[in-house]
Parts: sequence; structure tokens; C-alpha cells
Amino acid sequence: MNRHSYIILIILFYCHNSYGQLIKTLQIGDTVPDITIHNLLNYKDTVAKLSDFKGQLLILDFWATWCGSCISQFPKMEKLGKRYNDNLKFVLVNSNNTGDKLHTIQKFFSERKERTGLGISSPIVFNDSLLLKMFPHRLLPHYVWLDSNLRVVNITSFGEMTIALLNRYLINGDLRSTTKTNDTFQLRQKDTIYVSQISAYQRIHPAEKMLRTGAGLLSGISLYNKSLPDLFRMAYSDQISMNVILKPNRIIVPLGLKSLFKEINYQDSSILNSYCYKLIVPQTTASNIYKIMRIDLQRAFDIHIRIVKKKTICLVLNNYKKTQSVENISVNGYDMDIESDTRHKYMKSMPLKDALRILDLYSRIPIIRPKNIKGNITLFLPYDLSSPDSLCTAFQKAGFNLHKKYRKLKMVEVYVREQLNKTSKP
Repeated sequence: MNRHSYIILIILFYCHNSYGQLIKTLQIGDTVPDITIHNLLNYKDTVAKLSDFKGQLLILDFWATWCGSCISQFPKMEKLGKRYNDNLKFVLVNSNNTGDKLHTIQKFFSERKERTGLGISSPIVFNDSLLLKMFPHRLLPHYVWLDSNLRVVNITSFGEMTIALLNRYLINGDLRSTTKTNDTFQLRQKDTIYVSQISAYQRIHPAEKMLRTGAGLLSGISLYNKSLPDLFRMAYSDQISMNVILKPNRIIVPLGLKSLFKEINYQDSSILNSYCYKLIVPQTTASNIYKIMRIDLQRAFDIHIRIVKKKTICLVLNNYKKTQSVENISVNGYDMDIESDTRHKYMKSMPLKDALRILDLYSRIPIIRPKNIKGNITLFLPYDLSSPDSLCTAFQKAGFNLHKKYRKLKMVEVYVREQLNKTSKP
């Protein structure tokens, strides 16, 4: 071997060794090498060093255009960035395993800006592979926190991305018990025969799983980071019609329980009001699983539910047969955008019965659908779909009379045993 060949081999060896160190999996406490990042958007250059973005805290946000939970966090990130200025910076990382291409990402942000009026100020990395190898994960969003020395200080999911936690870190350097420990969960543990457990928020994405054993039987159920109403919905799913129990506007909650029995927006998941339930039993029917779950929830929270018929204020479609605004059935199908961050929501050529059914899930008061309803409707809807008055205005502009009236409906009443005893006394 001649001298030049020997020198080349040495150079290749050190390059390979250096590159190998760059792509090793990193954990909390490790320092990220000051790597060169390529494929940058929304930045002054297409290439930069990682250190160009560092501040007191730099958060790498792994996301994808199809991840609703990721996208729902963008407005909060913008507010947090403005609140903390140079002390907090975000870099959005779209890795090469998401299936997103450059044109997909550009189109997504362009359409989002047009639809919502919301822009994004953070740099965006597309077709990333290096950061993905350093911080492998299964679920999105996935956040990696780096301090001013590019040391990994935390790895979290979106539930922990709160002002309270950021204040604790930026002011006191405190990250007590916030680290994301798992991307998934295991329902059955080896040799487990019976387990029944209710716990508070866990550092994992909201999820649910049934352990099926075949022949229609189950041996377990697990729900992570669910609201108390959703736990009760599952427990009573074989007892109460889904048409009633799924709709928040059909649930009567006494004032003293409102802070506990509270719905959650899962795209902006909160550590508060989130619970986990795990049940492992010898194989049995789904009905028995739900029965055990009901007993567990009643014991843990002293909360019960029952069906009552109650006269309540509703939105009722009047003079439907006389209305001339019903469209013919569209051969091209319908179009709809009622996403929470859309400024100008709409339903175009939507079957009228489906429009009323969907809006009933958002309205603060029930919406009553006429029987044998036919035809399509185009609606330009308010930003706040929960507002009955705004919904009435939208229907009025479309030529329909939607009015408030009292109707006797089946409702879900939430109560504690003491309240039932008091109301039962003569």
C-alpha cells in the first residue's frame, strides 16, 4: 500500500467514526453535537448550524402535516415564543418517515394561512433523517428540549407543553416528573390475573385498547388520559343510547361537579381533568367488563349517571316543508370545513339531516331534527359553533327558520348518591 492510499484510509476512518457518533441515539443528559441542518424553510438560509437556534431553551418539535395534535399546538407555540422572546425558540422537524414532501409542506402552510389567517414564525426542517436517528419515536408530536449548551434536558408529549412547566424550567430550572417515558402502553403484564386501577394523567398520548381473546370475549381494557365524561361514556356504552351519551348538550351536571366532570379538547390535552383506567380480568363478556368499570368509577369518584326525561331549551327547525331553500341532491357530493381554527367555516351541498346531526355535537343546546328530512343545504357558519344565536343566524341566511323552543328530551343526569337521597325524601 502506498503512502497516499494509507492517508486516504485514515481520513475515511475518522470521517466514518465521526459520522457514527453524530447519529447515535441521545437521551436526557446527553449533549447534541452542533450538527449542520439542511433543508430549512422559513429561515434566512436553507442551511444552518444547530447552535444558530439555541437560546435559554430550544425545543425540537417533531411533526407531520397529517398529525392533528401537532397542528393544534402551533398557535400555542407562537404565543409561547412571543411570551418568552429569545429565551424560548422552536424548530419544527418534519422527518423523512412522515411521507411529507417539500411541496406537501409548502401547500399545507399556504392553505392553513389562507384558511385560518395564522402564520408560523419558527424555522422548519423537512426531509430530516439525522435528528430522527438521534431522537427516535413512534408517536407525534414529540418534543425534545435543549438548553443553551444543546444538552437534552427533557423529552415530552404535547400534554406537558404548558406555561406552568416552561416557567418552572426557565425561572427555576425545574422539570420534576415531566419526562415522556413511553410512546405506547402495554395492557397485559406477564402472569397478571386481575388488576383494576384508576390513576391521574400519564405521560403518554390519549389512547384506548381492548384485549380480545377470541369468540367475542375480552380479558382487559385500558384507557389513557381520558376525561371523566369519556370514561363514563365507555362504562355505560351498553346501557345508554350513544345518541344521548355522546352529546355534551344532553348531559346535566350539577354545579358542584362541573370542575371534575369536565370535557377535554384532546387536541389541546390538559394534565388536569385527565384520567387513566386499566382493567385486567379472566376472559369474560364486554357487558361484564363495562359493569366492573361502572362499579370502579362509582367507587373512585362517587359519581353516578341515569337517564331522565327533562323539558329543556332546544333549537328546532320550523316550517321545514314550506322552506324553498333546500337544494337538490348534489351529484358531486358535499364539502365541509368546520375545523376549530378555520375562520370561515362552511358546509356546502351537505345533506340537511347530516348538517343538523353534526352541529348538534357542537351546539351548547340540543338541535332537533325533523323526521323524514330530505335535501341538501349550504351554510356559512360562525367561528363559534357552540353559539345557538349564531347558528340561528346562519340558518336564517340560508332561508331556514331555526328557533329556540322547549322540548322534552332524554338527558343524562350526573349525580352523587347524597343528592339522590335528598331528592328522594318527601
